[in-house]
Amino acid sequence: TAALNGSGTDSDGTITSYLWTKIAGPAAGSISNATNAATTVTGLIQGIYYFELRVTDNDAVFARDTMQVVVNAAANVAPTANAGTNITIIMPVNFVTLNGSGIDSDGTITAYSWSKIAGPAAGTISNAGAAVTTVTGLTQGNYYFALTVTDNDGATAKDSVLVVVNPAPNVAPSVNAGFDGNITLPTNSAVLNGSGTDSDGTITSYFWTKISGPAAGIVSNPTTALSSATGLVQGIYRFELRVTDNNGASARDTMQITVNAALPNQAPTANAGGSISIYLPQDSALLSGSGTDADGIISSYRWRVIEAAGAYTFINANAAATVISNLDQGIYRVELAVTDNNGATAYDTTTIAVGNSRQSMREQYVNVYPNPVSNILTVELENTVTDESLSLALLDSRGTQILRKPVGLNGNGKLETLDMSKYAPGIYFLHIGYSNKKQVVKKVIRM
Repeated sequence: TAALNGSGTDSDGTITSYLWTKIAGPAAGSISNATNAATTVTGLIQGIYYFELRVTDNDAVFARDTMQVVVNAAANVAPTANAGTNITIIMPVNFVTLNGSGIDSDGTITAYSWSKIAGPAAGTISNAGAAVTTVTGLTQGNYYFALTVTDNDGATAKDSVLVVVNPAPNVAPSVNAGFDGNITLPTNSAVLNGSGTDSDGTITSYFWTKISGPAAGIVSNPTTALSSATGLVQGIYRFELRVTDNNGASARDTMQITVNAALPNQAPTANAGGSISIYLPQDSALLSGSGTDADGIISSYRWRVIEAAGAYTFINANAAATVISNLDQGIYRVELAVTDNNGATAYDTTTIAVGNSRQSMREQYVNVYPNPVSNILTVELENTVTDESLSLALLDSRGTQILRKPVGLNGNGKLETLDMSKYAPGIYFLHIGYSNKKQVVKKVIRM
C-alpha cells in the first residue's frame, strides 16, 4: 500500500476535478479513489510504478504530473527450529527417537540436519537429514543433539535436545550358604561351602559370620566362599554368608551346623596270636600281636609275662610284634594289652610251650649263613615231612616285621636267600614258622 498525495492550483480560477491513473508498472495494484487529490494504492507487489495526476480547472483546462512508487522485496524472516523435548531412557534400552520440526513464516523449510554436539562416543543417527529420526547404540551418559533447519531463502535456525541415558537399576546378587551340616565329636570342624551369583555383574566379596551358637568356634577364612569352621563344641551353630556385587548390593543366606556329643568310646580288641611251641636249645619266640579299634586307633601296645617257667627277656615289650628270648623249659603265659586313642584298654593272652625233646626239635633243620652277613643271607631248610609249609619273617631290633615270605617244602629241604644289603647294619631276627605252630628264631647280624 502507498499514499498518493497530489494537489493542484489555478491562478485565474479554481480546480474542478482530479484524476489519478497508473501509467506504468506491474499489473497488480488498485487506486482506492482515483478522483481525490489524496488517495491510496493497494495490492502492490515488488516493482516500480508510475502514477499520473490530471487536474482540470473551471475553464476545462487541465494539467498533468507523475510520481513514482518503488515497491521493494520484503526482507527474509529466518525459520524456527524445534528439536523436541528432552528425553530420558534407562538401560538396557539404548535407542531414542528424535522428533524435530521447523517452520518459516515467509517461506518453506527445505532441509533438516541432525548432529551430535556432545556426549559419549557411542551412538549413531540413523538418518541425519530427516526431521524425525532415531539414534541407536547409546551407552550410559548425557548426549546433546542439534537440529539445523534451512528455509527456501537459505536462512538457518538451530535447536538442541538433551538425551539422558541412565544405567539399568542394579539387580541384587543371589547367595547360597550351602547345605546344613551334622558332625559328631571328636570331629570339631566343618566345611562352609557357599556361593554367589550376580545376573548383571560380578560378585566382589564374600563374608562369613557366626550369628548364633556356642562361644567356641571360629571361621578360619571368613572372606572366601569356601571356608571352614574350626574349634567347634557340642551345640547348634548358625553361620551367615553375605555376598556383595560390583554395584554394592548384597544378599545373605544362612546355614546350620549341628555338633553332636561324642559317642561312648568303644573298647579296642586285642589279639595276642596263637599259642607257640619251641624246643630247647631254641630259647626265643616271635610274638605277633595286633589290635583294632572300631571308633579310633590303637595308640599303644604292651606285652607282659603273667605266668613264667623261668627267665625271659623282651626285645621290645611296647611293639605289636616282638621277640621274647632267654626262655627256660616250661609254660609261659604272655599277655598283650592294647590301648586306643581314648584310653580304653583290651587284653589277650597266649602261651609259649618250651620243650626239651630233641626228637621234635626244629633247630637242627635250619642253617643260616654267612652270619654276620653284608649281602646275601642263605637259609638252609631241611625237612623229611612231605608237603609241610612254613614262612620266613625278618624283624628288626625293635620287633618290627620288615619282610615276610611263604616257603613250601617237599621233603627234600630247600635253600632260600635273603638280600640283606638293602637293610641298615644292625641286629635282626629271622623267624621260621611251621604249619604246626612250632617256630625257630635265628639272630642275624647285618654288617
